[in-house]
Amino acid sequence: MRLEGRARFNAWPFSYPLAGDGRHRHQEQTLSRSNRARVQAEAAFLKTQTRSLSRNRIVSETDAVNQARDANTARLKEQRLNKEALDRAAVATAPGIPLP
Repeated sequence: MRLEGRARFNAWPFSYPLAGDGRHRHQEQTLSRSNRARVQAEAAFLKTQTRSLSRNRIVSETDAVNQARDANTARLKEQRLNKEALDRAAVATAPGIPLP
């Protein structure tokens, strides 16, 4: 008799339906496990997505800084080349200094 009670007690969560809804406890445990897995998967996805968005923002900011630097460098180079051309033209048109 005692074995029957023990066996019946051990089987209880998996064999008797819960009150009212007719589902078995093992089904509920499975659902909670899958729920837990889904929540963990969503958290991992959000973490990856956040990292990706942060990385994309950093890359776009870096690209903007690089483009601004390149534009400034090109502008300064153009100004330097124009100044050098004007200096060469001024030397070419200036009267020469007489050599002793």
